Amino acid sequence: MKILLCTLLIFAGYQCYGTAVLVIETEDGSVILAADAKVIESGTDRTFSWCKIGKLDSDTYWSAASNFYISPSGFSVPALVESLDHNGPLESRVQRLVAKIKAPLAKEVEGIEKIDPGEYRNYLARTHTPLEIAFVGLEGKGPRWVIVRFYVYKNGKHLVVKAKSEPRTRPSGIYGIGFWGPAGEYLSSHRIGSLPMLRQEVTRALEHAADVDPHNGVGGPYSILLINKSGPSWVQEGDCPLK
Repeated sequence: MKILLCTLLIFAGYQCYGTAVLVIETEDGSVILAADAKVIESGTDRTFSWCKIGKLDSDTYWSAASNFYISPSGFSVPALVESLDHNGPLESRVQRLVAKIKAPLAKEVEGIEKIDPGEYRNYLARTHTPLEIAFVGLEGKGPRWVIVRFYVYKNGKHLVVKAKSEPRTRPSGIYGIGFWGPAGEYLSSHRIGSLPMLRQEVTRALEHAADVDPHNGVGGPYSILLINKSGPSWVQEGDCPLK
């Protein structure tokens, strides 16, 4: 929870430094997915908001933080996620996605060595990750979440990307992707109770991340999705369409 990881979200030529996404498992087994929406236009620094929570199917949602969200080369995280079939448990579906992503993601990272050598070195040192994805959904008798992070290794002259799933270390907890650390630390000292309190405290947590983000790239409106045994529902839609 204390890993402060700043990543870059690129969407059709736009940049969003410090994307902050929270995945919260509550004591009653519900799962919350919350995200900021700030996007910065490359070259002009114009800002606007965009929904960073995607819908995979009727009961499954996802969010990602990446330097390569949509790349001019054709690499596209949304396209790869949307290509997932609906067969099997969420964990196995995510592993099929991982198998599709690793090789093309390695090529994307190789391509930035001369363009951004500093970030390239960060990937090799594994202080930054080129991609993190969070999934939340309703599976079997209750909510389920999966977070997978991709790390870069050197294998001779070539790069290899390996994926690591976030372990579920306790019955409830606070997790995240992107620049989520400050928001997680805020929530660890604030109790979430009723829905109005949930909306208030999760929003304040993401606002705290925005306040301390060194790139000034995290910002509202903030979207909060709750999944419990009854299914998914928006606590606060932010910039996301109600569907």
